[in-house]
Amino acid sequence: MNVLVYTDVVSWEMHIATAVEIIKRHIEKGDKVFFVTHEINELGCIPHKIPFCKHCAKQSNFIFEKIFKKKIFKIDLKLQKKFDQPKFLSIEKILEYRHEEMPIGELVMSSITDENRQIFNDLDSIHNKISSLINIGINLYKEICELIDKQNIGIVYSWNGRRATTGPVLYAGLKKNIKFYSYMTGGTLNTYTVQPTTMVHDLKYGKKRLKELYEKYYEKGDTLKKDFFISEAKNFFNYFRYGVGKTWGYVYYKDLFDDKIPFKKISKKKILTIFTSSYYEFYALGIGFRKKNGKDINHYEFIKQILTSPYILENYDIKVRWHPNLSFAGKVEIAEIEKIIQNTKKEITHYSPFHKMNSYKLLENSDIIISFGSTIGIEATYYGKASILWGAAFYEDSGGVYEVNSLPELEKLLSKSLQPKAKINSMKYAFFERNKGEYSYEYIKYDKNDKYYFNNIRVYKPTFSQLIKENVKIILKFFGMVGFGRKIYYHISKFLRLKYSGYTPLDW
Repeated sequence: MNVLVYTDVVSWEMHIATAVEIIKRHIEKGDKVFFVTHEINELGCIPHKIPFCKHCAKQSNFIFEKIFKKKIFKIDLKLQKKFDQPKFLSIEKILEYRHEEMPIGELVMSSITDENRQIFNDLDSIHNKISSLINIGINLYKEICELIDKQNIGIVYSWNGRRATTGPVLYAGLKKNIKFYSYMTGGTLNTYTVQPTTMVHDLKYGKKRLKELYEKYYEKGDTLKKDFFISEAKNFFNYFRYGVGKTWGYVYYKDLFDDKIPFKKISKKKILTIFTSSYYEFYALGIGFRKKNGKDINHYEFIKQILTSPYILENYDIKVRWHPNLSFAGKVEIAEIEKIIQNTKKEITHYSPFHKMNSYKLLENSDIIISFGSTIGIEATYYGKASILWGAAFYEDSGGVYEVNSLPELEKLLSKSLQPKAKINSMKYAFFERNKGEYSYEYIKYDKNDKYYFNNIRVYKPTFSQLIKENVKIILKFFGMVGFGRKIYYHISKFLRLKYSGYTPLDW
């Protein structure tokens, strides 16, 4: 069979390692593999964000020449054709825009939201980027359709799938009625996921997988499987709270918190704490995270409704913990957050994204938690707190949280004596995130510094400056100073307002 493996993250080591593994598996089956990338990306390459990135071009050739010894077929797409586009009068019209069966508008806005790190985008300011990304997406779709026909491709793979520079590959597979898979690393260092969906963050598929894993390992599992289930779930929660171990795809903020900051109870009322999400991340995941039960999901509108509800204000001491990752949000989004804080700070205690209050100290002292999809919403259940979800999350429908879809529903729920949901239901999600990767690496190996190798050759060839940075991290790790390195990285990134900066152990 002829197989097409596509990526636009040739310089992202953990993800190119997955592509190498998939390619090798098909080679071993006797399949003919086409390794496909492209020369231009409106966002630039990932993670460098540089159009026509020479480093990524070298890395692509490195995979072809050194890793696979030219035993696969390499194709670099040009994507330079121009296509007529309608004049968009609103962001909503962009989101609705489709090319054949491909929701190119969705894919474009996912890319833009990722780059700008905010849901508030002025149409005029992003007009040129929209036009370029639509052209790139349609080009990519058509080129892959032609490749499928010309090379008699039977399976296509694409990394991630939710952006304008990845999703079109999978929609081409859908158009041509062949097998298509989105892929990404799994929840642990040695696993990865390959799923028959147009993006790896498919909400419906994720919830189905969560249920299947729970049934297999806990509901119907033997003692060993149940013990493994519990152990993995504990690992997940310990990672978030204490920074112990790793769960890939997630960040933690332990080193940002200052445990010396006291928690202050200012009234005799029950404490209701709202833990926000970085909404731009959810917004970029597609319509499943923007609409629920036919209603729009808008975290900021939900917060405003809660903070101005006479019933909630009268009966609860309200605190808002703004997600630390919002400290890297776009300027317009940060301005919206500051506006909400200013308008309600007389009655509400706010902890801004930049505040060092330990979120878990806040959690411990709260009676009820409200979240919009943030992981701490399900963590709250694990730590014995009544937790309410207003929005979309992979842990919805798992029995781990109470769920509402409007302010009246929320007020009605809060009028009751809420008890925490069963702890085991929170562990369903934790286990899923650790074990959503259906496959273990067979040909890829990794070392104690999280570097990936194929046939004893590292799959990523770093530049000289990158090697220096890597060695600095290794030295810090040896002396137990990784936390110090993360702090310095975080504060420098925040000060310089670097694009795509975040507080993540993947960088340390």
